Amino acid sequence: MTITTSKTGFIKIIVYALAASAVATAANVILYFISKSAGFLPDNALIPNQSKPITLLPVIFSSIVPSIIAGLVMAITHRFAKNSKKIFNTIAVSLLIMSFANPFFIPGVPMMMAIMLNLMHVTVAGSLIYTFNKYII
Repeated sequence: MTITTSKTGFIKIIVYALAASAVATAANVILYFISKSAGFLPDNALIPNQSKPITLLPVIFSSIVPSIIAGLVMAITHRFAKNSKKIFNTIAVSLLIMSFANPFFIPGVPMMMAIMLNLMHVTVAGSLIYTFNKYII
């Protein structure tokens, strides 16, 4: 008896991305409230081009949108590459490392704010990498 496994389909990969997004968003909302109550996200550190402090909505948006894009990247990579997980992991870790600089573009950003925002980046990337590596065949 031979058991054959088929590759995970496009829609299923997008569903996995949305699931990873939901987990990352929930974790980042918790991190936001912890950071806000601890004073790590001060109101005087204004986001460039918006002239306002970081609020919950951008945290949610920044957890969902990259996850959907990552799902599309994984689905396309999975369709055309033999070692799609390795390629995706390389891309994801590279982008994660580059994203660590992003909080430092906020003028006068306190170090704890930068650390917490970077922890949110790790949460999204970690959720996606874990989900894709565990569930995609």
